[in-house]
Amino acid sequence: MALRTAIAATAFLGTIATLYHITTSQTSIMASLSSDHTPLRDVSVELSSAEDSLAVKVTIRNNSPDKTFSFLSWDSPFDPQAVNTGVLSLKDAETGDEIEGPGLKLNRMLPPPRDDLVEIRPGSSATKELGLRSPWVPTDGKKYQVQLRGAWRAAWAKAVADVSDRELESMGSDGSSKSFESGHLEMQLKQ
Repeated sequence: MALRTAIAATAFLGTIATLYHITTSQTSIMASLSSDHTPLRDVSVELSSAEDSLAVKVTIRNNSPDKTFSFLSWDSPFDPQAVNTGVLSLKDAETGDEIEGPGLKLNRMLPPPRDDLVEIRPGSSATKELGLRSPWVPTDGKKYQVQLRGAWRAAWAKAVADVSDRELESMGSDGSSKSFESGHLEMQLKQ
């Protein structure tokens, strides 16, 4: 009887130790997933009309009162190739049908040059015009919904000057692979 009790007690303690290990492991995983150390929660991407009927104004706004936001322009709303790489999407405003783009995959020289980094100071914004001239973009005079969405290739909550060569070479960042998405802008696309 004493042996049975000892075995049962050992099994019980083993089960509790296993459950404790699983619980603490899951808690630490959840804490690391839910902690937001990225600069991206304070960053917004906005679209507005440009003078050219085949262009949009893209504004990236840093709403943080105290953190600078820096990012690699590749595959971002400021990438000149955004219209062809899938960052830009078009839908027919009347039918909701998506217009298929080419979804180009670009081979780029690594490491990225520092000239391809953009810095936005706290409480400020940067604006760039993005041309929509591409063979796949319709120019039939119909209305389309334009949107930008994707993932930052690399982003940091610091000034460009503070991004180390190692971070740039690895494109490692505290905001890497976090998504961005603008609202929809309805516009008439015509030559």
